Amino acid sequence: MNLSLKTVGQLCAKAKLEDDLPEIDLSFIRFFHPFALVYLGIFLRYYNTLGKRFRVKMPRNEKAQEYLMRQNFWERFNFDPETIPSGSLGTLR
Repeated sequence: MNLSLKTVGQLCAKAKLEDDLPEIDLSFIRFFHPFALVYLGIFLRYYNTLGKRFRVKMPRNEKAQEYLMRQNFWERFNFDPETIPSGSLGTLR
């Protein structure tokens, strides 16, 4: 699946914000449209300013993972670097 402006809102709406650590599942994403990635980042940052942390499942697709790395997604949105090397999930601080 591609993460586009149409699908990113649906993805964010699935996050159970009442949970202590809501999950954002990117595991099925094969391609990120740039504006969708910005939307996702803004969503995560907004809730981060309210003290909400997220568990983000990494994409299984290698090209999608590489794109996130090239865009410095994890650094820009303050992911805990200790959770990234596992390749399976990241936790937003």
